[in-house]
Amino acid sequence: MRKDRHYFINNEGSTMIIIIVCIAFLTIISSLLLTITLNNIQMKSINQKSKANFYEAETALSEIRAGIEEVTADSLEIAYNVAMENYLNETIDKESLFSKTFINEIAKKLGDGIDLTTYEPATIRGYIKEPNAMLTTNVAMGENKIVIDEENPSKPGYIIIKNIKLSYINSENYKTTLSTDIKIMVPDMAFHASNSGTNVFADYGLIADHSISLNTVNNVKVYGNVYAGHGGIILENASFLTMGQGSNIITRGNIDVKNRSNLQILDNPNIWAKNITTSQNINTGTEMPTIIQISGKCYVENDLTLGAKKSDVTLSGEYYGYGNEHIPDKSSAVIINGLKSTLNLSNLNRLLIAGRAYLNPSTGGNEYNENLQGDIWTGESLAIKGNQYAYLVPSECLWQDIDSNSAEPKNIGNPVSNEKYIRRKNKTDGLGDAPMVSLAPEIACYANGYTTVFYNHGSRKEVFFFLTFANEEKVNEFLKYYYRQQQLDDKSKMETRIKSFASSISINTESSWIMSPGHLLTYQEESGAKLVEGTVTPDGSTIQSIADQLKERYKILSQELSEPHLRAVYDPASVFRSIIDISKILPFTDQVYTIDSNHKAYVVDGDFITTSGMQGIVVATGNVVVNGSFTGLILAGGDVSLSAGSTVTASKQVVNTIINKNTELNTIFRNLVVNHEDGSNLGENSRIIVSELIGYENWKLNEE
Repeated sequence: MRKDRHYFINNEGSTMIIIIVCIAFLTIISSLLLTITLNNIQMKSINQKSKANFYEAETALSEIRAGIEEVTADSLEIAYNVAMENYLNETIDKESLFSKTFINEIAKKLGDGIDLTTYEPATIRGYIKEPNAMLTTNVAMGENKIVIDEENPSKPGYIIIKNIKLSYINSENYKTTLSTDIKIMVPDMAFHASNSGTNVFADYGLIADHSISLNTVNNVKVYGNVYAGHGGIILENASFLTMGQGSNIITRGNIDVKNRSNLQILDNPNIWAKNITTSQNINTGTEMPTIIQISGKCYVENDLTLGAKKSDVTLSGEYYGYGNEHIPDKSSAVIINGLKSTLNLSNLNRLLIAGRAYLNPSTGGNEYNENLQGDIWTGESLAIKGNQYAYLVPSECLWQDIDSNSAEPKNIGNPVSNEKYIRRKNKTDGLGDAPMVSLAPEIACYANGYTTVFYNHGSRKEVFFFLTFANEEKVNEFLKYYYRQQQLDDKSKMETRIKSFASSISINTESSWIMSPGHLLTYQEESGAKLVEGTVTPDGSTIQSIADQLKERYKILSQELSEPHLRAVYDPASVFRSIIDISKILPFTDQVYTIDSNHKAYVVDGDFITTSGMQGIVVATGNVVVNGSFTGLILAGGDVSLSAGSTVTASKQVVNTIINKNTELNTIFRNLVVNHEDGSNLGENSRIIVSELIGYENWKLNEE
């Protein structure tokens, strides 16, 4: 029997299936959303870390740029100085010379100093302070290239530092790579007579045709450019002067700091003087030092001399003693004559001492005739007074005397009493024809003879015998020999004599720019005296061109107050008369020109005394005494004396505001320029922003 099967069709259970499908779908969607969200969070995290990594890498690149900016600034200064040193040479294109020097200096500083087509990765690496950054420039592949403007080889416009490649890996191993070329443009510079449209004197606060002086005054400040004539800049009797915010301090005379006074020169001006000295003309009876502290470029025609007891002199920046003639008054040296003196030249980047020290036996009433007997050379460009005994004829080279108390002859000593000298000279001392001096072979290979100096000490007269030399090379060699001998002596007389005068004498021996024909003596209590050998030919011929250029620059600046030479001056002997036509000043009168409530000009035939708060121009044919504060320009035909607490502030704006009103005052000025109504007048080369000369090319991120 067959049974039939029956199937019943209905929709029972479909809801469950739909729910399950929906739940599955929602689950999938949720999972996708969660995954996307998670990925988004991860991507944002990675992006943030990547950005942070990039910024760290960018910091390292900025550090490299900062280092290159410093190199660029240094090269800019060197190139400008080179161009100015050749300003008077009409055969040279100064703009081209500037460009080539600027580019070459950058290439030398970033490279090995010889090959100008590649840079040293170690130099670039040294600029990076970020510890996780690494320079990856491939030297083996020749990536460390320097490219100089090939289209203008005589006047290049740029230099490119190629393939600066950086890799930065942080603590989580995120890596960023940067690659770029750094391009440095040559700034536009003009070396023609661009000052023809300016009043140079407007940059000055003080112009004194004779001297600027302080005597027993404190808390004196001068801001801006300064000029003094042959009388110099003089501080006496514990005076204290601060000078700053200027570009030129010029005097035809000396900068002389006397008797416990203190001179501070700040802000890196150019200082031009005949001599810079500390001196002492009274017995102060105290242990207070006489101080000079200069941060700037010193250009000194003759000597830097520490003559005061406890002199304390610190120079930072550059020092050029450029006198190189073979006579004492025109041969630059650094001389320590004052007891317990300190000289710190360790912060000088450049040091030129173009001459050498000479002994000066004609002082103090001594009997000596340079014309007949010649000058007494030393082998030192930096000399300490105690070492002058090095040049005495050794006593064992003098005749032997028979003492009245002994029949045995003994060395006579040096110096010799005048009585014994006369007896030997007249051969009345029983020694017959014995010579006065017999130089030992080890001395005779350097010295070619001797000369005598008669020293008057009250009623007593002594005779000194000094060695003479055929030339500068021989005296240099002798000093080296003498120094070596003293180093072998446990009881060195050289050390004993030097330390009486020198508490500390230091120079920057790490500098590659030390030039001197003679040797330099230094001293530290811990290490004793040291000899730094001269670096140029003993006769100084190799630095003749530098000396000639600086002499000419000094001449121009001391007549015209600025470089370059613009026109023939009215009176080369007087800056005051070259600026002011004194025939236009009414005799024996005082005139006041009131420009407005804040600006006045005072014109006086005679002397003038300022009062505190004055703002304007003072022109006096005689002397000026400054009391309190003064802003503007003081022009004196004689001396300027600064009183206690006085402040002089140069203001080009004040001066030009008065001049540009074009009043009757202007008739007393020679070659006056009246133009800029706002009182401003910037020179063509007045502002160069180094950072704007530097840019990136071919910048790439994360491209291996």
